[in-house]
Amino acid sequence: ASCLGVWRHAPDRAPSTPGDDAWAVVALHRLAVRLGLRREPPPGDHAARLHRTLLQRLEEHRSFDLSAEPLAI
Repeated sequence: ASCLGVWRHAPDRAPSTPGDDAWAVVALHRLAVRLGLRREPPPGDHAARLHRTLLQRLEEHRSFDLSAEPLAI
């Protein structure tokens, strides 16, 4: 429920922001897998979008959390 709350109240729906649904879909899907409710991979291109976002953040030295803050290097 907290995933949906963060997503719902995010001010921006742009990719790689809390308003982008990819992270919420993948997080909820992972929870469903752990509970034994799902076995298949996440739907659509959500995992690929999240993966691209994480790679971009790695290259830009940004955190992997929802804030994507710059990291001290």
